[in-house]
Amino acid sequence: MKAQIDYTLISGKITNKTDKEFTINSLLNTYPKVKIPIKVSATGTISDTIGLKEGKYYLYNEKNAIPIYIKPGHNLVINFDAENFKKTLSVSGKGSIICHYLSDKYRITKEKTKDKGALYKLEEKEFKKLFQAIKLAHTSLLESYKNISDSQFRGQEKRDINYAYLKKLIQHTSLHPYLTGKEGYKQSENFLNELDEVNYSIEEDYLLSNNYRFLLSVYFTMMRNKIMKKNQNLI
Repeated sequence: MKAQIDYTLISGKITNKTDKEFTINSLLNTYPKVKIPIKVSATGTISDTIGLKEGKYYLYNEKNAIPIYIKPGHNLVINFDAENFKKTLSVSGKGSIICHYLSDKYRITKEKTKDKGALYKLEEKEFKKLFQAIKLAHTSLLESYKNISDSQFRGQEKRDINYAYLKKLIQHTSLHPYLTGKEGYKQSENFLNELDEVNYSIEEDYLLSNNYRFLLSVYFTMMRNKIMKKNQNLI
């Protein structure tokens, strides 16, 4: 019986290597935080086995970062010139196609949300329209990557695109009044109606999606508040 591989193999070459760290980091607002150095020889040869659990991470070299997908059994080959990271970076090997998809997804988001300071100042209708367009662009991108054969990833990623969209709507309800100075602001009654369609009992999504864990936290907070309010009315 073939032994199950419980690590991701990362290899490759850094040309013009510096003494700066080369690390894999967890996504922002992910707990527990992850930051592990990748072994690189004095000549720039990359060779390491990464025992992280399956999921999305960032690969950092100095100020440069790219999204990558770690999964036991994958074999990522990463090559770049440290003096020109963005133009020379290449990722190949088993599992690399998902990394390419995540990089394209990141680029789409960055292009559509350039003015981050003004995002949450948008009124509900304009804000929702913008992130519905981003959600559609991400979904279309995923569908265009026909060579992603991992059906589990495809299914979970499609749901995560929706979770990310819903997370933005929730964040708008608190950040909009704060950034615009609107006192007594209340979102429209139907603004968060799409939350009613979320299945809050998908274990796979809890393990793999930071966005889903955020929605769960909000959901249970809302449920707790409803129970507390009901109990107060009974007093």
